[in-house]
Amino acid sequence: MEQRVSITKDDRAIRAKPWLVRWYGDYDVRTGKQRRYCKSFSLRKDAELFAEEKKAEFQAGMPCDQKDITLGQLCQKFMTNKRNSLMKSSRRGYNETISQLQNHFAPTVSIKKIRIEDAEEFISHLEPANPSYLSKGRQFSDSSIARHLRQSKKIFSTAQEWGYIRTNPFEGIKLGKIRKRPWHFITVPQFNALINHTKNIGDTALYGVLYWCGLRYGEAVNLIWDGGNIDFEKNQIHIHNRPGTKTIPPFNVKDYEARSVPMNKWVVDILKILHSQAEEKCPFVFLTSKRLEIVRAKWQKFQTAGKSRDWENRYMLNGMLRNFKGRCIRAGIRTDLKINLHGLRKSWATNLANSGKVPMHTLQMLGGWAKIQTCEEFYLQNGDANTQRACDVLNELAEGGE
Repeated sequence: MEQRVSITKDDRAIRAKPWLVRWYGDYDVRTGKQRRYCKSFSLRKDAELFAEEKKAEFQAGMPCDQKDITLGQLCQKFMTNKRNSLMKSSRRGYNETISQLQNHFAPTVSIKKIRIEDAEEFISHLEPANPSYLSKGRQFSDSSIARHLRQSKKIFSTAQEWGYIRTNPFEGIKLGKIRKRPWHFITVPQFNALINHTKNIGDTALYGVLYWCGLRYGEAVNLIWDGGNIDFEKNQIHIHNRPGTKTIPPFNVKDYEARSVPMNKWVVDILKILHSQAEEKCPFVFLTSKRLEIVRAKWQKFQTAGKSRDWENRYMLNGMLRNFKGRCIRAGIRTDLKINLHGLRKSWATNLANSGKVPMHTLQMLGGWAKIQTCEEFYLQNGDANTQRACDVLNELAEGGE
C-alpha cells in the first residue's frame, strides 16, 4: 500500500493557497482503490513542514486517514467517552483542566501543533480561574498545579492511544517537590478532650469512626446498619459500593477501592450504644430521620432532573465542619495549622505508621489508597516519639562504640 507524500504547486489558476500536499490513505472497500487526500498551503515552507510531519506519522504507524483534531474536539470526545468511568468529582476536575487548556491554547488549535515547550509554558502560567483569588493575592497551590498536569497528561495520552498524535507533549514535564499546607496532627489526648466536649452521641461516634478507623467523611456518613457495613461479629466496617434506589441515594467508594477496616473496642462499644438507640425508619448510622427526609428530597430532585450520576457522597450531611472546629476550640485545640474532619483520618494513618508495627502496604490497603506514595506524601507526619526513637538509636550506637 502506497504511503507516498508529495508536494506540488498548482499554477493553473490564481490561488490563495497554491502549494498542495497529497498523500494516500487506506483502501476504500467500495472502490477497491486507496483514498487520496490533499491539503493546501499559502507558503511552500508550511507545505514542506506538514509533509514532513505526515511522513513521520506514517513511520510511527499512525493511521493514514487520520485527520487533524482540534483541542476542543479532543476534550469533548474525551469527556463523552470517559463519562461512565469517571465519578462526578473527577469529571469536575477534568472540566476545570479543560477550561484552562482551552483558555490558554484556544479550542480551535490542532493538538498536533502543541509542542513540549508549549505544554511547559501552559503549566508554568497556570492561574486560578476565579478572579477573586488573584484580587486577594492568592496563587494556585502546588497540588492544584500537579492535578492539572496529571489530567492534561491523561487527556493527551488518550489522544495518543486514539492515534491522533505521536507523542504526548505533557509526558516529560516534571514538577518539583509539592509544597503542602501543614495540617494539625490530633494526638490521642487531644481527641479525648474533643470527645469530652461533644455531647451528641452520634457526632461522638462519627468522630471515633474517622479517628480510630480512618474512614473518609463521605464513607462514614453513608454507613447503613443493615447494609453489610457494620459487622459486630468480626468487629469490622466493610466499605463497598451501594446502588441507589428510588428513596436512597447511591454510594460509590473513591477509586472503587472496596475494603474492610478493623474497629477497636472504643468504636465497637459506642456503635453498639448508637445502634440500640437507632430510629426504626432511618437505616443510616449517622443520619436522623429529619436529616434523611432532606436527603431523600434532594435525591428525588437529582432523579427528576436526570442527574443521578452527579450525586456526591458528601451531600448526606452538612454543617459538620463548623461544629467540629467549634468543639476543637472548646477542647483547647488551638493551632494556626489546617484543621478539619479529614485531619482525623490523617491522624489515624500517622498513628499507625508511627507505631512501627503496621507495614506500609497494610496501611495502604486499610486506608483505601490506590498508591502507597499518596499515603506517604499527603497523610503521614513524623511525631516527636519517632524523633526521640531515632535519637535513642544513635545514642545506643555511640555507647556501643566506646
